[in-house]
Amino acid sequence: MAFLGAGIASGFLLGAKALKDLQARYGWPEVEATVLATEVVVIGPGSHSARTGTMRPEFEYHPMVTIRYEAGVRTREARCYDAFLTSSTSRGAEQAKLAPFPVGGKVRAWVNPDDPNEAVVRTGGMALVVGITVPVLFLVVGGFAMVALIRRWMS
Repeated sequence: MAFLGAGIASGFLLGAKALKDLQARYGWPEVEATVLATEVVVIGPGSHSARTGTMRPEFEYHPMVTIRYEAGVRTREARCYDAFLTSSTSRGAEQAKLAPFPVGGKVRAWVNPDDPNEAVVRTGGMALVVGITVPVLFLVVGGFAMVALIRRWMS
């Protein structure tokens, strides 16, 4: 029962982020953007994690890229990285993710057509795999456990 509940909960939390990532990759227009700045943002313990929906027990780090791009008839700026809100407890790992984004360089960005001030410079990757795989695994294990429990009760 717990696995089924975990599957449903992780499906809502991770699955929604994974779907947004897919939407960004295949539904948002791709534009060329100029990198204005990069940084690793420190997220303190005790703050709410939008990625997992829980309170953070320790510091987490999130890569952030500031870009300038054309959307509609305006030049816009956005601080972004991915739709999945990637973060970890390793500052070095998050810093390494910024290597493909040199300041002044040109990069691909995907712009939300419903809100052109929102953009991402990275889509796909392991975050998408985790966002889909983890909920499915929990749902499968929970489903089998539920079927086994029902069979035991009925016999």
